[in-house]
Amino acid sequence: MKRLQGFIGGLLNKKVDATGLAIFRIFYSVILLCEVGQIFYFKELIFDKIPFIESADIDLSYALIVWMFSLVLIVFGLFTRTATVLNYAFSIVFIATIKSYEYHMFYIYMGVNFLLMFVRVERCLSLDNLRLFLKKPEANEDKSGSAFDYYIIAFVGIGLVYLDSVFYKWDSYYWLKGLGLWLPASFTNLTIFDTSWLLNAKWLVLGLGYLTLMFETVFIFLLHKPKLRVPLLIIGMGLHLGIIIEFPIPWFGLGVSALYLLLVPQKWWRILGGFLGLSKQKLTVHSIPQKPIENLVGVVSFCGNVRVLPDVTLGKGDLVITDLSGIEYKGRSALYKLIRCNPLCYLIFLIFKFIAPSLTEQWVSSILTDSISYGIHSSRGLDLKRYLDALNVRLTSSIFLLVVLLQINVTLKSDLINRASENIGLGSNIFGSSVAGFSNRVANISKKFFGITRHTVFLDPHFEGYNHTTAVEAVLPNGEKEWLPFISENGHVGNYNYSFIWAKWTFRVMAPSVNMNNYEKGIRDVTTFWAGKNGYRYSEITYNLYYKGLNVPVKWEKDFLRSQYEVPWTKFGEAKWEENQFVLEAKDIESLTY
Repeated sequence: MKRLQGFIGGLLNKKVDATGLAIFRIFYSVILLCEVGQIFYFKELIFDKIPFIESADIDLSYALIVWMFSLVLIVFGLFTRTATVLNYAFSIVFIATIKSYEYHMFYIYMGVNFLLMFVRVERCLSLDNLRLFLKKPEANEDKSGSAFDYYIIAFVGIGLVYLDSVFYKWDSYYWLKGLGLWLPASFTNLTIFDTSWLLNAKWLVLGLGYLTLMFETVFIFLLHKPKLRVPLLIIGMGLHLGIIIEFPIPWFGLGVSALYLLLVPQKWWRILGGFLGLSKQKLTVHSIPQKPIENLVGVVSFCGNVRVLPDVTLGKGDLVITDLSGIEYKGRSALYKLIRCNPLCYLIFLIFKFIAPSLTEQWVSSILTDSISYGIHSSRGLDLKRYLDALNVRLTSSIFLLVVLLQINVTLKSDLINRASENIGLGSNIFGSSVAGFSNRVANISKKFFGITRHTVFLDPHFEGYNHTTAVEAVLPNGEKEWLPFISENGHVGNYNYSFIWAKWTFRVMAPSVNMNNYEKGIRDVTTFWAGKNGYRYSEITYNLYYKGLNVPVKWEKDFLRSQYEVPWTKFGEAKWEENQFVLEAKDIESLTY
């Protein structure tokens, strides 16, 4: 425990530039906003008992709008603490309670959204800092962040996910044969378009499969090593950008990529700022007479465009600055010149000046004339600070350990652990009957509130027996025919079929072994939703159901994906509404020959 406290304490006490946290906050919140926007668009399909026919008991539209508004606030860093609490509360209400439409990114959201309530992601590039300064100029708000803030988000959002995942992948035939990437990318109904140019490069695609397996295995153990973060960043970003291109789960690929931004070296952001011209030095500050001016310099120069001389805080005169031409400015003119260095700060200043010019002038005067005494800390005050810092380290270390134990409680039930338990004669479950129930209850709580759960993605059970795919064609009242945007005529996924909709359609409506009752309900919901969204009367449309057979390979095959294009669609049934009843007349999919 002492070693853990030493490790956590070192990260907590290490102050770093908060720019990376701010950029992560912006990108992550925009991606989650897109996910919530998709939930809003498909809300009738997800929540209605029958889309557009039998509504949900509660209209959830307004709650989803408030959730999206809270995410907008997080993007801009305005009322960030309140917005992150609202975000987490709505995550519990919606994400944690969705069952039929859940998918693996939801669990990552839960863990990260919980952490956002505590991590100071608003220290930089946020309106909260400007708002605080305008309200209280003497506030000495620290613009740096803790290295622990970077580490804990990546640890929970990426590290624990990979850690659990590999305990299934190391027991998977397909992953151990290097087929972990090739196989799912070789099914038309799992992918967006034809990438045979990559899939046919046998050793490259098999190598990427092995690389993924090894990378996920070692990631959590290398995350704390600064010198290895760039290789981890490059490999991780590459793999998840590939997911964005290949599979219809864009928010997963983009969301994890946003987490990888936390591994970007701080100097890279400064270099990028310089490339964009944001960090080009514009002014040199020679004298700061009091604390409020020092705060203002911190606000307007977050991109590094203001250089402050080392002894500037010792100055006793007016604010004195010079521009690139060597022209010197003092007092009020210097203050205005300083504010104009930051376009966002200057814009807000102009808005305040337009709305309340007299108050703005008073604020300017207070900045130039008010002074703050620095004071001297008593030894008792220092002792109290040391005690609180030590208490923070112990508390944070205990919570960190608890999170790890919660993940271990879930991972101990993985396929690899169960198989190893059987091999040494302990049975298929290492938990005895007396503790199994308690362990399951703990696992359910950790899943709902913290997203700590199993991560069984693209494993053998997802493909074994998956020798079919189906599609739906609508026959409109005027006789025209239109394929529903779930599976297209070439067999790839359609425009509706991505993220949690894709997980529902591909692995629950269909699945390797199709349950016709589930299939009928799934077809009823997606067809009725599509009709309602496109303004059709559900009772006036007939749906033709088509299938095509697939062969599930056990080894790499050249042009396996393209071979599926040659298999013709065969009609095996129809569906329609008759007298307010949905009627599906079709053969049992599992009885069809391929």
